[in-house]
Amino acid sequence: MATTVTLSGMYRRQQGVALITAMLVVTLATILAVGMISRQQFDIRRTGNLQQLEQALLYHMAVEDHATPLLQKYWDEIEFVSRESFEAYTALSPIGYQEDIEGGTISVSLTLEQQGRFNINNLVKQGKADEKRVAQFRRLMNVLEIEAVPVDAIIDWLDADQEVTYPDGAEDGDYLGYEIPYRSANRAMVDRSELMLVKGVEREMYEKLLPHISVLPEGSKMNVNWMDSNQLMALDAEITQGDAESLISVRDGKSFESVQDFIKQDALAGRTIDEDGLTVSNDYFMLHTTVEIDRLQQRYLSLLKKGENNKMSTIKRSRELY
Repeated sequence: MATTVTLSGMYRRQQGVALITAMLVVTLATILAVGMISRQQFDIRRTGNLQQLEQALLYHMAVEDHATPLLQKYWDEIEFVSRESFEAYTALSPIGYQEDIEGGTISVSLTLEQQGRFNINNLVKQGKADEKRVAQFRRLMNVLEIEAVPVDAIIDWLDADQEVTYPDGAEDGDYLGYEIPYRSANRAMVDRSELMLVKGVEREMYEKLLPHISVLPEGSKMNVNWMDSNQLMALDAEITQGDAESLISVRDGKSFESVQDFIKQDALAGRTIDEDGLTVSNDYFMLHTTVEIDRLQQRYLSLLKKGENNKMSTIKRSRELY
C-alpha cells in the first residue's frame, strides 16, 4: 500500500524543523553573547588590576623618593645606632608610616638589620672563594647547629668559573642533569631565595638559614652594633656565648663608634678578629612598602645604599613574597 504525503503534513514538518533551527540559533547566539560579555568583564578586570599594580609601584617609588633624603638628613642621629637602641626606641615609638590613599592605604617601614647578618655574597671575592669569610660562615653554621650545609656548592654558585670545588661543589654538569635543567649562576646572588637552587640546600635548611643571612653586594661589612650573639660567636672559634652576651650588654649602654673600640673589649682579649670585614654603622637599609588598593595588596622592597656625602640611592627593588 503506497504512503500518501499530504501538503499539510509536509508543512507541519517544515515548521518543526524551522522551530528547532531557530532555537539552536538563539542558543548559540546566547552562548556567544555570554562568552563575549564574560571575556569583556575579564578584560576590564584585568586592565583594572594592571592599572592598580602600576599605581601601587608608583606609590612605592614615591616613598623611595621621600625616604632617601630623610635618611641623609637624619644620618647623624642613626649612624651608630645599635640593635638594642633601635628596638627600645621602636617599642616606645614604632618606626613606620601609614596613610590613607584613594581607594586604600599605604604602609611604610624601614629595617636596618641587613648588615647584622652574614652576607652570602661575601663567600666569594673577585670571583674566587674568600677563605676568611668561608671559615666564618662555617663557624656560624656550627653555632646554629645547622648540619650538612653545602658550602662548596654555594661557592660554586657564586664564583666565576666552572671548576667544581672539592669535595661537595656543583657546577653546570650537576644542574643540567636535573629533570628541569638549569645552569649555575656564577655571579653574586640577588635574593636569598636563590639558595633553594643550589644543590644540597633543602627547604628545612633554607628556613633555618634565613634569619641569619643577607644578600648584599660583595664586599659589604658586618655591623658589630647589629650582630646577634650567634654572629658574634662566629667571629672566632673561641668566643663563647658568655663573651657574646657581654659584648651585647656593653653596646646596650653605648654603641661602638669604632671597630677598634669593639676589638679592645675584654670579652675579645686573646681572640683573633678579622677587622677588615667589620664596621660600626650601616651602609644598607631595607625599605618595606605595603600598598592596598581595592582588593589588591602588594608588598615591595627596596635596598637603599649610603654613598658619598651620605647620599642614599636605590640599588635593588623587588616585590616581597607573602
